Amino acid sequence: MTEASEKLELFSKTVFKETSEKVSKMIREAEKIRDDRVLGASDKYLALATTRIEDEKRAIEQKYIRLRASEKLQANKELLALRESLIEKLFNNVKKRLSEYTKKEEYAGKLESICLGIANEHEGKTGEIRLSRKDCELSEKILSKLPKGYTAAADKSIKLGGVKVLFEKDNIMCDMTYDCALEEARESFCLEEKLRLEAI
Repeated sequence: MTEASEKLELFSKTVFKETSEKVSKMIREAEKIRDDRVLGASDKYLALATTRIEDEKRAIEQKYIRLRASEKLQANKELLALRESLIEKLFNNVKKRLSEYTKKEEYAGKLESICLGIANEHEGKTGEIRLSRKDCELSEKILSKLPKGYTAAADKSIKLGGVKVLFEKDNIMCDMTYDCALEEARESFCLEEKLRLEAI
């Protein structure tokens, strides 16, 4: 082999080696760019997927909260209806017993005693006793026990029994009716801690 051909072969090998290195470097750079793009795309789609999952999770949580609130509201309505029904039944029984009591002889004595107590408490004043329509037949007997000057009248608002005494000049009304007492008892009963909706 001649010197010239040796030089040419050496030059060819050198050029080939440099070219091969450059091509390898270019391939590595292209692969890196490709990998970076793929990784970037993966990160982008992963971020999008994460955002979508979070949005779906929030939507499901909100739906659950709404459903839970709706169920709680419905349960509360049912509890209120049941509670009201039980209270109504209880107080209807009380009304029935009061109605039976007002038919007994001792009831008239009770009215006399109440009116006399109020008259003594407001000594020197005269007033008007007010009774239910059915109790008006007792008015003469009650008036006979009171100081002179008292009068009697029927009061349509008294349904269950008892008596009101009005001292009109002094703007005083003593309400000793069973209607008033029962309403107060009902309100007090409904405010009992164990009957409140929050406690149930």
